[in-house]
Amino acid sequence: YQKILFATFQIFSHTMAEHGLRESIAPIRILVAEDDMFQRLNLMDLLDFCNYEVTDVENGLEAKEELLKNGNSYDLVLLDLMMPEMDGLETLIFIKDHPKLKDLPVVMMSSDRDMDTVALCMAKGAKDYLMKPVRIPTAKGLKKFVRL
Repeated sequence: YQKILFATFQIFSHTMAEHGLRESIAPIRILVAEDDMFQRLNLMDLLDFCNYEVTDVENGLEAKEELLKNGNSYDLVLLDLMMPEMDGLETLIFIKDHPKLKDLPVVMMSSDRDMDTVALCMAKGAKDYLMKPVRIPTAKGLKKFVRL
């Protein structure tokens, strides 16, 4: 059984390489905006564990600046709802109103379970609203929001 499995893997690997597919598979790039250092570091480790390429910023204003500078290099944005300088909702609205960023998927995060807040974020264009702390299965599932 192991020999058959190994042979199948070799054929699959060779076929992918033949068609140039292996080289075209790039990591999903995520911009994380989270003001709490402990939460941000935990999230960075979790996303790294899930094989995402992650850049982090401390607030919505830094996220806005990063997106204006390197917006095309991200596949997904994770925004904390409550941040100083510029909160997550303001940042979400900025992204969705910007002609070059409007198609970028945004997922909100918060410990706020208020359904009106969740509904507002979704109405403003968020793809999802995650309850913190984010867990491994949830982090792995983020790829569903990315166009590959």
